[in-house]
Amino acid sequence: MYNTILVPVDGSDHSRAALDLASELISGESPTLHLLNVPEVPPFEGHVGLWTQGGAGGQIRETVEADARRILAEAEASVKKPGIQFRHHLFWTPPAMAIVTAAEDLKVEAIVLGSRGLGSLKGLIIGSVSNKVLHSAKCRVVLVH
Repeated sequence: MYNTILVPVDGSDHSRAALDLASELISGESPTLHLLNVPEVPPFEGHVGLWTQGGAGGQIRETVEADARRILAEAEASVKKPGIQFRHHLFWTPPAMAIVTAAEDLKVEAIVLGSRGLGSLKGLIIGSVSNKVLHSAKCRVVLVH
């Protein structure tokens, strides 16, 4: 159905369900699943020196990035359909912006995403990222609950 799909993954049940569906929807010659992780930036992120340079902030960033890469690798390993190419992407911007920007930059045919993730506001603003992506993306968006 689609040859290139972007799937935001964060380790949540909703993102796993989205990945399962995307692996069913992907087809064609050299099908590619673009897996995207958008790490949650720690609250002290506004202190640029702490986050971007050495010291404790730099170590925290390395830990967060390693966790994000682990999530991407686990997501890829969970797909059992043969013949799929995978590309991993890591964005450090707000999630909705990261998803829409990645979809445009990568020229994917569709975005398949979970209706909720693991963000710190998960109980307060249900589906706010999904809603923003639905209204901002220029490609097809498939929302998985």
